[in-house]
Amino acid sequence: MIARLLDYARVGGAPVRPKPVDVRALVSSTIEDLRSAGEDGGVDVAVDAQTTVNGDPTLLAVLVQNLVGNAVKFAAAHGPQPRIAVGVETVVGGVRLTVDDNGRGVPSAERDLVFEPLERGSNTDAPGFGIGLATCRRVVAAHGGRIGIDDSPLGGARIWVILPA
Repeated sequence: MIARLLDYARVGGAPVRPKPVDVRALVSSTIEDLRSAGEDGGVDVAVDAQTTVNGDPTLLAVLVQNLVGNAVKFAAAHGPQPRIAVGVETVVGGVRLTVDDNGRGVPSAERDLVFEPLERGSNTDAPGFGIGLATCRRVVAAHGGRIGIDDSPLGGARIWVILPA
């Protein structure tokens, strides 16, 4: 937990050095890391990321690792056939990244709370310390973007990020 807190403290402190980033490659790398560690939960991952994202490659890697890692954790904790869908699309003024899962979802009343450090809300089915989404919010803020949670068409949570063009 101390290592995770130190990682959280470091994220977002350095200046953002934007470059075009291939989200598909970040997702593939994250899934490979999870599989190597035996933490992929047998997840089925669909990626629709034809558009690159302009941002700091290191910070965006942290963002994608946390979002996909959380989706895998909570989808695997909820049922025997975990599914995740990652999408990237161009929207007015920027790019929207979505990560959907078929986990339990996040109750509406807790959707702001879970972005606070050390907050997990009522969904404690999966292990963790409540630092991942707080880290994501710092990365997104460093890029001048927004992050939020909606219901997913897969039945669980949809985490969305909008990064400015």
